[in-house]
Amino acid sequence: MNFLSKSILTTGGHIVAAALTMLAGILFARTLGPAGMGQYSLILSTVTMAAGVIGLGLGSANVFFLNSRNTPIKDIVSNAIKTTMVLGLVLAGGLTWAFMEYKDYFGRLPPVIAVAVAFGGAAYMARFILGPILVAQLMARRMVVVNLIRPLVLLLAGGLFAVIGLLNPHNTLLVLVAALVGTLCLVVHYHWQHIDLRKRFNWGLFRELGSYALKLSAASTMFALTREVSVLLLRGMRSEDFEAVGFYTRAVSICLLASIVPHAIAPWLYAKWAGTPLDQRNRQVEMAARVNVTYTLLAAAGLLLLGRPLIRLLYGAEFLPAYSALVLLAPAISLMTLFVVCQQLLASDGRAAAAAYVLTGTVIIMIAVTYLAVPGMGIQGAALGVLTGNAFAALAGMGVCWKLYRLNPLNCLFMRRQDIRYVRKALIRKT
Repeated sequence: MNFLSKSILTTGGHIVAAALTMLAGILFARTLGPAGMGQYSLILSTVTMAAGVIGLGLGSANVFFLNSRNTPIKDIVSNAIKTTMVLGLVLAGGLTWAFMEYKDYFGRLPPVIAVAVAFGGAAYMARFILGPILVAQLMARRMVVVNLIRPLVLLLAGGLFAVIGLLNPHNTLLVLVAALVGTLCLVVHYHWQHIDLRKRFNWGLFRELGSYALKLSAASTMFALTREVSVLLLRGMRSEDFEAVGFYTRAVSICLLASIVPHAIAPWLYAKWAGTPLDQRNRQVEMAARVNVTYTLLAAAGLLLLGRPLIRLLYGAEFLPAYSALVLLAPAISLMTLFVVCQQLLASDGRAAAAAYVLTGTVIIMIAVTYLAVPGMGIQGAALGVLTGNAFAALAGMGVCWKLYRLNPLNCLFMRRQDIRYVRKALIRKT
């Protein structure tokens, strides 16, 4: 199976996974209502961000060392398993403390639920340290299966709880934990032949990985913040209830559908570009940017036109206030998509720090605009923060890539006839 065919396969898997996730979100939203969905989404955002911070960028560092340094996979996997055990305990302990200490912010959770969610967060982090190793090996089919486990568990287990009348915010969190743990178990199963716990921990490899991972960690942490900081700030500034978070996250969920394809392909681009000559890589980068930007612009236009009926159809009329955020979030999709291509190029060339600097500026802008706009604009203010931050990320990312690689920004905007012909031929090419 050639590279583009694998990208198409994994993109199809992501589309199916996103569709299942959307169905689970519809089930949860219609059962829990805006407030219950808001609490669930807030805790999920917190777990996602915390996992990104504690994970230290080790997943992407593993890809770099496997493909660029030719480090034996057994050394990578065995070290990663032991590392995740320690980091997982740190993350679980920190999340448990936060949930129990800040009850006014997260809502009151029974101790058993708080602990379960905390360890679910540890499983989520471990999956994103070990999962990219499959990407490094270009194991498309296995990655598709891994990506499908979580939404399948969410939908099936959530549906069961709904049928028997027990789908409340606390049980929804338990369903989430089951999905996160189940995904990690599958990833470990795929790596089983490479795991040797009797093998002495390779401190030299850990130091080398850690050195590069710290640069990647800054980028991955900042990227996680760009996706979650608006939710966290919105809850803090609209603390009277969870409804604002519920409306805003449904708008985000719909907009994420438009970015499925670019985000599905991005890890494969990173794995491929890590060993590609500069001139060939630049042509691939420009084409990837053109295809992604054109696709997301068309998707965003569709969301603007059909946003209200789509929200009503998916979540019900009580979620229609989400449209006010959707009109600003939809145009932001293409901007972040353009930056994601730049980020993958920088990471594949060992320049993760440059992406981290851009994302740091992005987060600062998002926080400032959100803080100023939310009191007067509500969820629209949070969306405005995302739009402004994404615009900065796209412009700065392209500026850095032009300076470092002489990448032409004008060649990265709209699809050309040769792009269409290339994709069409790849779709019908025998693998």
